[in-house]
Amino acid sequence: MSAVNYSVRSAGGTVSYGQSSPADGNIIPFFTGSQISLNLAPQDVIAYRTSGDDLIVELSNGQTVTIQGYFFEDGREPELFLSAHGEIQHVDLGGQVGDQYLASYNAVDTSGKWSAYDQLVFLDLERVEPVVAPLVAPVLGGLGSAAAAGAAVLGGGYVANKVIGGGGEITPTVNDPEATYETGGPTPDAVTISGTGEEGSDVTVVVGGSVQTTTVGGDGTWSVTYQAADLPADGVYESQVTVVNPDDKTFTLDGPAVDIDTSPPAVSVSEGTVSVGEVVNAAEHDDGHVLSGQGEAGATVTVEVNGHSQTTTIAEDGSWSVFFARNVLAEGEYTIDATITAVDARGNTTVVTDSIEVDTIAPAIAMGTVEGDDVINAAEASDGVTLAGTGEPGASLSISFQGQTTTTTVANDGSWSLFFSAGQVAAGTYDSAVQLVATDAAGNSTTTNYTLHIDTEGNVALNTPIAGDDMLNATEAAQGLTLTGTAEAGSTVVVEMMGVTRTVTATNAGTWSATYAAAEIPSGEYDATINVTATDGVGNVSTTSSVMRVDTSTLVGLDAPIAGDDMINAAEAAGGVTLTGMAEAGAMVQVTLEGATRLVTAAQDGSWSASFTTADIPAGTYQAAVTVTATDPAGNTATTRATVSVDTEIGVAVDAGQAGGDDIINAAEAGTGVTLTGTGEAGASVTVQMDGVSKTTTVAANGTWAVTYASSDIRAGEYDTTVVATITDAAGNTEQASRAIRVDTTTAATIEVTETTIGGDSFVNAAEMSQGLVLDGTAEPGASVTVVVEGVTRTTTADASGSWSVTYEPGSLPRGEYETTATVTTIDAVGNVGTSSTTFFVDTEVSNPLVDSVTQSDDDISAITLVADGSDHTISTLNANGTTTELSPTEVDLGATTMHAFNPRVPDGTNLVVSATDDAGNVSDTMVVLDDNATNAGTLGHAQIGDFQIEAIELDYAAGTQLTLTEAQIKALSDTSDTLTIHGNGDDQVTVAGAQRTGSTETIDGEAYDVYTIGDDGVTLVIDQDINVII
Repeated sequence: MSAVNYSVRSAGGTVSYGQSSPADGNIIPFFTGSQISLNLAPQDVIAYRTSGDDLIVELSNGQTVTIQGYFFEDGREPELFLSAHGEIQHVDLGGQVGDQYLASYNAVDTSGKWSAYDQLVFLDLERVEPVVAPLVAPVLGGLGSAAAAGAAVLGGGYVANKVIGGGGEITPTVNDPEATYETGGPTPDAVTISGTGEEGSDVTVVVGGSVQTTTVGGDGTWSVTYQAADLPADGVYESQVTVVNPDDKTFTLDGPAVDIDTSPPAVSVSEGTVSVGEVVNAAEHDDGHVLSGQGEAGATVTVEVNGHSQTTTIAEDGSWSVFFARNVLAEGEYTIDATITAVDARGNTTVVTDSIEVDTIAPAIAMGTVEGDDVINAAEASDGVTLAGTGEPGASLSISFQGQTTTTTVANDGSWSLFFSAGQVAAGTYDSAVQLVATDAAGNSTTTNYTLHIDTEGNVALNTPIAGDDMLNATEAAQGLTLTGTAEAGSTVVVEMMGVTRTVTATNAGTWSATYAAAEIPSGEYDATINVTATDGVGNVSTTSSVMRVDTSTLVGLDAPIAGDDMINAAEAAGGVTLTGMAEAGAMVQVTLEGATRLVTAAQDGSWSASFTTADIPAGTYQAAVTVTATDPAGNTATTRATVSVDTEIGVAVDAGQAGGDDIINAAEAGTGVTLTGTGEAGASVTVQMDGVSKTTTVAANGTWAVTYASSDIRAGEYDTTVVATITDAAGNTEQASRAIRVDTTTAATIEVTETTIGGDSFVNAAEMSQGLVLDGTAEPGASVTVVVEGVTRTTTADASGSWSVTYEPGSLPRGEYETTATVTTIDAVGNVGTSSTTFFVDTEVSNPLVDSVTQSDDDISAITLVADGSDHTISTLNANGTTTELSPTEVDLGATTMHAFNPRVPDGTNLVVSATDDAGNVSDTMVVLDDNATNAGTLGHAQIGDFQIEAIELDYAAGTQLTLTEAQIKALSDTSDTLTIHGNGDDQVTVAGAQRTGSTETIDGEAYDVYTIGDDGVTLVIDQDINVII
């Protein structure tokens, strides 16, 4: 990951410099500036796009640079520049497609003596270094012939070994012999080679076979200049200098090298244009377009298409490639020019004109109607089927039909056809898919799906068994007979039975039905043949038939009298009873006596018998119904009925569910008396006994009895007892019945506030309230428990030991100072109710410490004066090393205020925390910021800030404070309050993410404060209106 250097010019003209941080996403703030320059070259950037108020610069190395606030303010027109290698380009963002800009570049001329853009130019040194004057290379010899010539005049060369006023030989020299002078490009610079020597010496300079001569002047210097026309062919040449002095002594010297390049750089295209046979289809268009090729290594290649350009540098292996986003080339069918310009390091230029062919239009393809109705019947399938249609001439067409895929080519007139033989079309009735895939020369494809219906066969079926078992009995015949089956939808179906014919049409679901009335079915016992013929829509004929048995008669009888006299007494019932009779041989005979049923089969002679045990005959006195039903093998039925008297016993019963339905007598029921009920023989006498108390009554005509036990008859307590009822009829028959009853008339309840909850004192304070208030007590095991405090209800159930507890979680009870009562109501399993209550105090309020003044001595803090509020105050320092120290100041009572004097004094810039504790143990802390220009570090970010209950921040005694708050930070500052108050003045700033101003205000110590809320969890900010608030 790489950092990016940048410079920013403010609206007032001031330029500042910086470097982005890759770790932070290369984000550069730019909310108010007028110009920004990035230390990048155009080829380093692949795209510019917008994201809200930010401009995102996507780099070729995969990184992004975010210029924050580039579009922040309407009406501001910022300018963006890219600068590298001492050059600067102005970025014109141009039009916008989606979130992306169609950017172009314009070079900025900084060649004059001074330019307004000098401070935005980067030299590519290791640090940010703006240009403050026109660029001057550090080595004169590297500037070309013109600069070299100037250097010779100004001191680049010198007169050496010349003895003035005396004799001796002067040795000639060549200036900058180790240098290389570069020239070339469209207008090559002249090259000047110079040196020193003895006056009058002849100098000959040879560069690549080109010769220049001169004579050493009176000042002991010489120079020759090679104009563009004098230079040899391109290449690097070592210059040779020959000097012959007046004494004819020859000196041969090595001069500087001359590097000549006037040839346009080679450049060619190998991908992406018409010249290499490529067409951009829809799929390629969606991915963006790449042009690539070969050329002179190091040369710059600029490709311009449709008013958009991309620039790159030819790699060392001679390859180059540029990418155009999909929006550069419009969709459609067309050819557009592409201009490729290569410029080498000397400025030599080669321009290649090519074009890009675009074809993103998918080919049209369609199939005509097959066989006139897109349905292939048996006759049509038998002679083969031709599929035909239209499409784009020349397109390749793939046709998938009947599991086979065949290809063809659309003819020049736009038509196509393909024949499928009879053997290729499977017989049956079904839908067959046809898929056409057309692909044009550019590779665009269109897929079209069709469905043909194949129907080459008819069918018919008769649903069997008829009438459920292929046998028609009397009941079924009397209701008429409906025959059903299936056939091809719409087919004509002819049904014939016993000479009677029905003609129907198969429904769309492929079903048919034909109904015969009862009069059309002769009675008796015989076999009937049913014939069915179906003719479908294309004339296919199908037949089927079936045989049905007709049987419409049967009989049944019951022998009388039953049990010899149509009366079953106790002895007869004890020995069992057998019923007999007659029916059709083989018939199933169902015999029912007073709800008990026997199923027997009639013998060959038609007789039957059914036996009932004593368990089948209920004891008592009643008329028992007898029903006999015979069903023959055809399903015909016959029924006979009779009545027999039963008289076997006397009886009595105690009803279940006494005392409110649960057989338990609770206190409320016992208090109003309890009525016990039961049944017995009408007119009989009943004596009822419960817990030693007897009551007597007579069974009513409806067979019911009832006795009432007054409250005084029921002993209080918890115990089990038995109700015993004894009945005696007129003949003296006696019988008893009993039932268990539970008596439960007591319950209990207690309640108390746990010592853990109230911290051993008589108050529940804010900290204790924030941990949850626990109430407990006792009740009957399993009893339901309801606790009410301040109208807030909690419920639970007493455990097996009779203990219970409930918790009022933080926030469930109102804060404040008040006395309250907790009331518990318990209801045990039988409905008994118990109550109890307890009283306790709630005190969750304590005032934020208010700072009246801060006293300074020699910049240190000598005292702090607090507004007196009845609380105990302690003062701690927030030390720079992340620790805190509780101070021991001297307190001076000033009436409405209290001064806390420090000895030793608190060092300047040390932040304080003032803690207030009331009698209930409530704690509220105020952070006093004394460090000018303070931020979260050392204040809200202090390592020990969690040791306090910060509910207020005092900024009045520090200049330029800037704090940033979030909902989570405010909640973390105090365990007992979600409200934070901030005091300050106009040079303070508070930034709160997600805050909403409520519009309401508060007055604190005569100052107005605005109220804000954050989130939806009750977090509140109260901020001095003088403070600058950013939300």
